[in-house]
Amino acid sequence: MNSLVLFVGLVSFAFANSACPDGTIGTSFNKLCYKVVKTPATWLSAQFDCNRAGGDLAASTNVFTNQFLLNLSIANFPNPGGFWIGGSNLVEGTGNWSWIDGNVWSYTNWASDDPKPTNTLDSVAVHIPKGRPRNINSYDAIQMHSPNGFWYDASKTGLLPYICEIPINPSRNCPEPNWVYFGKTGSCYQVLAQNDTWVNQHQACLNLGADLASIHSNIENLLVGAFTLDTLQTPQASNGIFFVGLNKNSKGNWTWSDGTSFDYGYMSGPYGNYGSAYGSLQYSAFYWAGVSNDLQKYPAVCKSDSF
Repeated sequence: MNSLVLFVGLVSFAFANSACPDGTIGTSFNKLCYKVVKTPATWLSAQFDCNRAGGDLAASTNVFTNQFLLNLSIANFPNPGGFWIGGSNLVEGTGNWSWIDGNVWSYTNWASDDPKPTNTLDSVAVHIPKGRPRNINSYDAIQMHSPNGFWYDASKTGLLPYICEIPINPSRNCPEPNWVYFGKTGSCYQVLAQNDTWVNQHQACLNLGADLASIHSNIENLLVGAFTLDTLQTPQASNGIFFVGLNKNSKGNWTWSDGTSFDYGYMSGPYGNYGSAYGSLQYSAFYWAGVSNDLQKYPAVCKSDSF
């Protein structure tokens, strides 16, 4: 009975808010609007779609929000089923779970690992391992299941529907629609899909009031790499590279073209030597690689300060 009362009460939290963007749902318990997306996507592609709308994948930071998101899923997605929310163990680069929108990780609703009765005649309780998280390396994103509302860690490459959270009256942090803002880095990014040399791509970014992207954390490396492939509509398993702001200075040391400190990652071994003057990211695992021929042409990604 208590769960029924909670369900009914939380349904009433959803309401049409004129301050929310078209196609989103407001609530009475926070200052966010929610966008339900039925088209399945990977966790990262879903996050980029939410970014383009001015938000992030939804964070479930308390029992009320968790039930609200569950209610939205039951009303809009196949049931039973799963959908992406904004939790991942890739965000901080430490393996700890956190929210992509920067919210404090203080509430969880992981699936339990309790013994379940079998359907055999003796009805003996047996251990069915359903407990989460399992902390497997490839299980790096969170899907919520309906109708139970529990969380399950899973590979970010799975295709699921998702729910975005968008601030009321979201501000444009980037200069024009072709740019996407990442809240975790506080910067704007744009992909140059046309193949060109590093020098020409660098100039193209400068002409946009930006520079080739510099990378300063594990999550920025992941977001820049995945955002570029998402924009190019290229699977990560493909062979190929795209330019970032890596280049060698007069002393032969790797630096960033935007002048920021070289404080994350490294260029060494076969990819960092052989006279390479410019650097790039590989499609397959977003490793950094030197480009030995100055005339080689690839796509690139620009980075700009937010506005």
